[in-house]
Amino acid sequence: MRIGTGSTVEERRRLRWCRAARRASCQGLLWGAAFSWALTGLGGLLVPRAGHAADGEAQLKAALLYNFARFTDWPVEVLSPSAPLTIGLVGDDPGAPALESIDGRSAHGHTIATRRIHPGESCDGCQVVYVCRSEAERWPELTRTLKGKPLLLVSELETFAHTGGVIRLFWVGNRIRFEINISEGRRRSLQLAAQLLSLADVYDERPTDKAAMP
Repeated sequence: MRIGTGSTVEERRRLRWCRAARRASCQGLLWGAAFSWALTGLGGLLVPRAGHAADGEAQLKAALLYNFARFTDWPVEVLSPSAPLTIGLVGDDPGAPALESIDGRSAHGHTIATRRIHPGESCDGCQVVYVCRSEAERWPELTRTLKGKPLLLVSELETFAHTGGVIRLFWVGNRIRFEINISEGRRRSLQLAAQLLSLADVYDERPTDKAAMP
């Protein structure tokens, strides 16, 4: 009798966990299995190991950048079928080695290449650019330099998605989420997949029909 009761309790716990996981996925709380299931199945790469939270965070951001590249389309004149898909890192970030670990992966049939972009260097040749927190003071200058270019700009800077960036990462407790400025994506001739948008907080600068009504 005790065994049966314990089994029932355990089944109920698993059911509650599954329901919570589904809710988290729908809300875009991309942590662990929810994000893995929704995008790539990268599994344990997305979960910080005990005692190595910083390493886990860096790996998670690298996985996000990789997936953002996979779920974005560029004009063919920007990214030809045989060209590598280059992810650039602007500024200093302790997680840079984790970003470099995705070198050689494939996205849309393109081989991923990563590079560090030092002050004064051009972002030409990149399709994705991650702007580190260290560049907060330089961001107004960078946004003028990069304005209108077909770049998927990603950062954790607080106002990034409202000041020329496309995707801003932010944390809610120990879960990472992201905001997408879909209008900025359009201006940069980027096509962001519906799967990606469904997992994001989407910011659209165009007024809704209701807002446009007198």
